[in-house]
Amino acid sequence: LGAHAPALPWIAGYVLETRDLCTTRALFTAAGCDVRPLGTGRFATQLPQALGGVAIIQSADSDLFTLLG
Repeated sequence: LGAHAPALPWIAGYVLETRDLCTTRALFTAAGCDVRPLGTGRFATQLPQALGGVAIIQSADSDLFTLLG
């Protein structure tokens, strides 16, 4: 997802849930965040290093997100 650890230990990213994915995506976009779709029901955005590397936002009814396949 493009995140690089500045030092260890480090949280690379995390998943947040929302009840309204469209509104949440619009808020991130309006705030100037780079929003990338991750299939149906979720998107990713790059975060400042102080907050981690990546946030994945998904609808509350989405299945568990995994990078393993």
